[in-house]
Amino acid sequence: MAGKSENEKQIAELIRQAAAARNELGSLAASLRRSLDLPARVRASLSGHPGRWMAGSVISGMAASVFFRRKPKATAMARPGSAWLAILAMLAAVAKPLAKAWLMGRLKDWFERPQQTASMSRPVRGPLH
Repeated sequence: MAGKSENEKQIAELIRQAAAARNELGSLAASLRRSLDLPARVRASLSGHPGRWMAGSVISGMAASVFFRRKPKATAMARPGSAWLAILAMLAAVAKPLAKAWLMGRLKDWFERPQQTASMSRPVRGPLH
């Protein structure tokens, strides 16, 4: 009988160890799941340190504007006579919508005009002899 109580103690110890290992594995799995949940980590970091995120975004934006800046193009006023070309280009840009509106009005009037009969539109020939 002494052997049974010893076996029961060993079984109870093994059950306790298995329960402790299960608890530890569960906590490790939960911490791994939290560490791999990137959206939740970003939200927590944003709410915990908004000043750092703001400073980082300002610094990275300034760095990007310095590194990815386009080279300035040659100005239109560099050549002689280019001022007149610039004025002409501006006038053309202004005149284009005006000309389009005028033309659309003329076409609208032409299409809405009552159509003359085909006999009236023919040219008149001289008197019949």
